[in-house]
Amino acid sequence: MPQTRHLLDTFTMDIVLAAQTMMFITITGYFQELNYKEQPIRHFNRTFIIVPEGDGYCIRNEQLHINQPTEAQLEQLSQQIRPKTPELLPTAKPIASKLSENVRQQMIVTLSQQTNMKMEWSLKCLQEMQWNYDNALSAFQEFFKRGQIPSEAFT
Repeated sequence: MPQTRHLLDTFTMDIVLAAQTMMFITITGYFQELNYKEQPIRHFNRTFIIVPEGDGYCIRNEQLHINQPTEAQLEQLSQQIRPKTPELLPTAKPIASKLSENVRQQMIVTLSQQTNMKMEWSLKCLQEMQWNYDNALSAFQEFFKRGQIPSEAFT
């Protein structure tokens, strides 16, 4: 696998279906391959089918599609990307009261999968970011980059 840098501002997460027996989630976005001189940008679409299993959840099926973005996508991406300065994270909007327990559990599972953090650490991160997934992921990445997440947080 080539080294990559994910362009986190481009990520979208769609919960296509959320039922008692199954969840269907799609995550899309862009990343840059760092092993090549030109560092090409790629588009990805990752789909998960998640089902309840025991006391938690299990990924029953996962598909990853990677493709070369079109010229129109690259143009839109160049307008979307802006230089980041190491500022404070945006203020999280309190949305926790609007989320069902199933949605919260899925957010914990997804954050754990994306970060390799244990479920309890993913829960803590989401709670501290008031259940704003984007802010939780950004906070993780910032603290990870600074080396401020203890090793026991990871699986």
